[in-house]
Amino acid sequence: MKKKNIMVLLVLSCLLLTSCANTQKAQEYKSLQDFQNKRIGVQSGTLYEDHVYKKISDAEVELFTDPNAMLLSLSLGKLDAYVTDESAIGFERKQYPELKLIDEPLAVVPVGIGVGETPRKELLTKQMNDFIANAEKNGTLSELKTYWIENCDEDNNVTDRSNITGENGQIIVAMEGAYVPFSYINGQVSEGYDVDFIYRFCREYGYEPVFELMEYDALSPALSTGKCDLATNIIYDEERKEQVTLTSPYYNSVIVLGYFGNVKAKAFTIDNIIDGFEKTFIKDSRWMQFASGALVTLIISTFSILLGTIFGLILYIICRNKGKLINLLVDKISWLVEGTPTVLLLMIFYFIIFGNVNIEKVIVAVVVFTIIFTVSMFSMLTSGEKAVGPGQLEAALSQGFSEFVAYILIILPQSAIHFLPQYCDEVVSLIKETSIVGYIAILDLTKVSDMIRGRTFEPFFPLIFTTVIYFLLSWLLTIGVKKLLRSLSPATRDLDEVFRDIKR
Repeated sequence: MKKKNIMVLLVLSCLLLTSCANTQKAQEYKSLQDFQNKRIGVQSGTLYEDHVYKKISDAEVELFTDPNAMLLSLSLGKLDAYVTDESAIGFERKQYPELKLIDEPLAVVPVGIGVGETPRKELLTKQMNDFIANAEKNGTLSELKTYWIENCDEDNNVTDRSNITGENGQIIVAMEGAYVPFSYINGQVSEGYDVDFIYRFCREYGYEPVFELMEYDALSPALSTGKCDLATNIIYDEERKEQVTLTSPYYNSVIVLGYFGNVKAKAFTIDNIIDGFEKTFIKDSRWMQFASGALVTLIISTFSILLGTIFGLILYIICRNKGKLINLLVDKISWLVEGTPTVLLLMIFYFIIFGNVNIEKVIVAVVVFTIIFTVSMFSMLTSGEKAVGPGQLEAALSQGFSEFVAYILIILPQSAIHFLPQYCDEVVSLIKETSIVGYIAILDLTKVSDMIRGRTFEPFFPLIFTTVIYFLLSWLLTIGVKKLLRSLSPATRDLDEVFRDIKR
């Protein structure tokens, strides 16, 4: 009942926040210097912060992984300005008409294609450089700019996917996937300037493109570890060029500073609710993306919990009767896993341990979360057995049971009563932790929600719906664990039946 009340309060609070947009009159800015000591949002991984500090030395830069969260923060008055590419302003102004720009750009930086550390690196680098040079001469780059940037219509612009023969194999192309007009999801397919550019390249050289959508921060690691053949929209930087191979520029990014003029409160009306719901779920069948993301989250969570429970039990049984050496080794590994942030552990496994292994990303996620849950299970079994005491084991041994059978049938069910509440908490924690798998290009529930928010700039329905799904998954698993707890209770277990089964 308490959880239901919390959910009701959460929904009502979000409705209130949605209806209470920032109504303060914004300050008018004339130049970049007016933003000294102001809060400026920058997307992490873009290196835009270097250009901010060059022009605005006393700026307070705040880094955002999600550019849509940055714009939302700006609309709520949590930022004074934000940094963006001039090409994206047209789309952003459709969602926020009150956006204004400072006439003086922060910088003009070249943007290239990153080439991954794969056996085809030299070949792809040469082919891409030749393609860019020819595209500049024959007007292809100008055509792309006109179609995707100057006349951007994110709902109706489409990429020509014809005549892709693929006789020279597939190439894996990493991109952000939530950055209109360069790369975004339209319906169930990727679209944008970068997508069209890659298809034209593949048509020229006989490749078949496979797009991997990941956080912008993860593009450089994906290139340096060979997890992709190409990555789009990589901003030039001397230090970055030492780590990854970049082609000649295929686009020049004009970096500008945007801020809000007078912000009008968004009226909380039935029409706005219906419009937000339609854009989030109905348009382009986006509910299917949510369903697919929820299924991925469920698969990762379920397999990780099951395998972690099994492996944790096996590991504990092995360690119960072994010497100090193996227990010391397990303790050190557990300490290392528990002390490492989950997102770092995930990226270490994907980009380093499995860096040169062709393995499904979902499997990597299951491996990582299985290890995490195995460590938690081992710890819970240790504390649970201590709560039972040695007398139960001695009594079972005196009845002729082997130590293994005594532990499985006598000690474990009793110790489970003590650690199952913690087990339930660990299950819920793991489900929530899976929300970071988007860093390795897995389209889970959270990543899908971020991408849809990137298209609609509608925060309410994607965030609330995602919260409800995670809550339902946790709630259902909690019910299952509570039922298991009741079945293991001495008051409900038929011990005579258990012993008859053992004797058989």
